[in-house]
Amino acid sequence: MRKLIEYLRITFISFEFLYAIGISALALFLPNAPSAVGETLKGNTEMLKWIPVLPLAICGVVFKLAWRLTSPSSGSNRELYEWPDYWRLTCRRDFSIVLSAFVALASVSLWIFSGSISNFWLGYLFCLALGVAGIDLACLTFACFRIKEITEP
Repeated sequence: MRKLIEYLRITFISFEFLYAIGISALALFLPNAPSAVGETLKGNTEMLKWIPVLPLAICGVVFKLAWRLTSPSSGSNRELYEWPDYWRLTCRRDFSIVLSAFVALASVSLWIFSGSISNFWLGYLFCLALGVAGIDLACLTFACFRIKEITEP
């Protein structure tokens, strides 16, 4: 039960969720903005081909950082495993991996179906996927920096 509550907390109280709410509000109040992004993407075939590359690359980096976040690099960070809230760190790691994989899959789907969806949805989903992937990567990077500061004198 504690893990379920932690996963819900991570999901709904996060920078990723805040960004998704912000992009959704922008799309609701200024629908021309995502349409303009989608129109630009559809107008440039070279750019359209590279839609999934950045989220897929970010997904790979997230997997590597997630591994570094919760695995020992030397005997000096053994106290990380003995930390009472270590399970929360593993929940965040799992959430980041799943979120990153979901965003990468969504961007590949967006690339595959880009010709059949409207400019609005193409622009909206592209901005959403890229932003969420970037925020996820930034959160994991800062967590790795902080863990390194704490565990390695």
